[in-house]
Amino acid sequence: MLGYNENEKKIAEGGFDGIKKVLCGDDVTKSRRLLFCLDRYLDPIYQIKLDYEKEIFELLQEIVISSDNDEIIDDCLQLLGDYATEPLTILENGIENIKSNMRSQARYVLNMQTESFI
Repeated sequence: MLGYNENEKKIAEGGFDGIKKVLCGDDVTKSRRLLFCLDRYLDPIYQIKLDYEKEIFELLQEIVISSDNDEIIDDCLQLLGDYATEPLTILENGIENIKSNMRSQARYVLNMQTESFI
C-alpha cells in the first residue's frame, strides 16, 4: 500500500526545489509517495497553502508530458484534475507528446478543467 510519512511532508514543506528533485528523480516509489502526500497540500479542504503551488502544477504538467511511467502520469493527472486552479496550458500544448495510452485520460482532465472555468 502506498502511503507517506514525515519525510514526504518535510519535502513538500521544504520548497519547490526539493519537490522537483524527487519528482524528476529515478525512484518511482519515492515520487509516488510524494505525489500522494501533495494531495494533502493541494486539497483546499486541509487549508494548507504552499507559496509554490503554481510551480507544482506546472511541474506536474511537464511530468505528464515527459514521463514513461503510467502510474506517475496517472497520479499527476489526478492532482491536476482535482486541484489545478489555472488553465493547464502546458498540458494542452504538449498533449501529442504524452504516452498514447494516457492521452485520453489527459484529454479528460483538460475537458474537466475547461468546463470548470466556464
